[in-house]
Amino acid sequence: MKLQAQYNRISVVSSIIVLLIAAIGYYFLLHYVLTEQLDETLRVEQVEIQDYIQVKHSLPPATTYKDQKIQFEKAEKDFPQRFSTLKLYDTADKENELSRQLIFPVEVNGQYYAASVTKIPGSHRRDERPHTVDYPWSDHFIKRSAVFCK
Repeated sequence: MKLQAQYNRISVVSSIIVLLIAAIGYYFLLHYVLTEQLDETLRVEQVEIQDYIQVKHSLPPATTYKDQKIQFEKAEKDFPQRFSTLKLYDTADKENELSRQLIFPVEVNGQYYAASVTKIPGSHRRDERPHTVDYPWSDHFIKRSAVFCK
């Protein structure tokens, strides 16, 4: 009996340790993947701005869309591009939310500008219906799961 109790104790402790390590790894992996996805979206906007400047030889208009903000400021010289994470206040949710920003140099007619593309937090609104698909068996599955969880 003592051997079985000791085995159970070791099994529970080792299972908890493995689950904690997996949860921490999962958190950092998910954070990395989502950050990279946002950064890729910002890079796409960077390419679009640079293409616009190449074709039109002028800056595109500074705009604020539903989920992003594009701004330009004069810069004295060329500088390396940088990504940053910002805390912006979301007026709809009335709280600070994390946002991702890319600042990169552009040159128009010999003048340098700092172009910034920012993903605006709260671009998903609760009053908007998410794009979901309703399956006929989903209600049945949820009800059956509730029975097993009791």
